[in-house]
Formats: sequence, C-alpha cells, structure tokens
Amino acid sequence: RIAFKLRLMGFRLEEAESFFRLLDADGSGFISAEEFLHGLHRYRGPAKGADVCALISFAQRHNAKARANVRVIRTLCNRADEIRERLQSVGRSLHLEIKSRSEDKKRADALWQQAEARANVIDNLALDQRVEFPTIRE
Repeated sequence: RIAFKLRLMGFRLEEAESFFRLLDADGSGFISAEEFLHGLHRYRGPAKGADVCALISFAQRHNAKARANVRVIRTLCNRADEIRERLQSVGRSLHLEIKSRSEDKKRADALWQQAEARANVIDNLALDQRVEFPTIRE
C-alpha cells in the first residue's frame, strides 16, 4: 500500500529506504505513515528558508558536540599517556628491584656455602685433634 503511494509520488523504492533511515533519527525502526509521507513531500519539494535554517542549526549543534567530544578524547588520551609513562617507570623500577634481589640471593647462597665448607673444615680439625686414650679393662 505504501509502495503504491510512493510510486504515485514519483519515488523509487531505494530513495524511500534511504530517506526512511534519515527520518528514523533515533534508530527505532518505526516512523508513522503520516510522518513518513510528510517527510517525503518535504524531501521532493523545494527547500524552505526554515528548513535550511533548521539544517544549519542542526549541523552547528552537532559540530559543537563533536568538537567537545574531540576535546574530551584528547584529554583522555593525554591522561592515558601519563598513566602509560608512570606504569613504564614502575615496571623499570620493579625490574631493577627483582634483578637486585636475585643478585643478593646468589651472594647469600655463596656465603652460606662458604660457611658450610668452613664448618666442615673446623669439624675435621676437631676430630684430628681429639686424643683417644685406650680403654682400661678390668
């Protein structure tokens, strides 16, 4: 039924679908038949001053919103860069700390091994210096 009305008005189906998407600004997928037909008349007819003013106003509002969004995005990008730099600094510090602790553990292990070796030497010397006396039998 609507397709027939569109043909009577001289519209191709592809034009109507494209215009329907323009009319459906909220993306709901629903436009009343009256709104749709009214929009098609305005689309095919000559532009009026009010229409042009409304379009310019619409474009200016959205341009201002887009500029504001760009400023917000730039600010967020700058903050993200600062956070990334801080995280890299923390990562470098952690890497150095881990490396230092690993080297400290190696040195401590080496010292414990030396201490164990010295303790063994001392124990052996003590055994060598021990004098054993023969036991007396009764």
